[in-house]
Amino acid sequence: MELEAKPPGVAPSPAAAAGESGPSLLDVDALEQIRTLLVRRLALVQATIDGIGSQEPTDGAAEETEPKRAPARKGTKTKARPTLRPAPEGA
Repeated sequence: MELEAKPPGVAPSPAAAAGESGPSLLDVDALEQIRTLLVRRLALVQATIDGIGSQEPTDGAAEETEPKRAPARKGTKTKARPTLRPAPEGA
């Protein structure tokens, strides 16, 4: 479910359950239908994961996750941050 939450549309949403909500005892046909649906959804998610894995660079080059900072201008002074002091007692 986490994979489906991050990139929506990875797998189709489960169909709304028809009938009463809550626990119920399922017969063999219903269990086979649910199993088939889950296997199809799992295959779709696995194919998406495999597709994502094949898009990653394989030459060992790591992508930068943090943007580079612009170089500081020469001749300009940066403002010093004010010194934090503890609050006076009784405040």
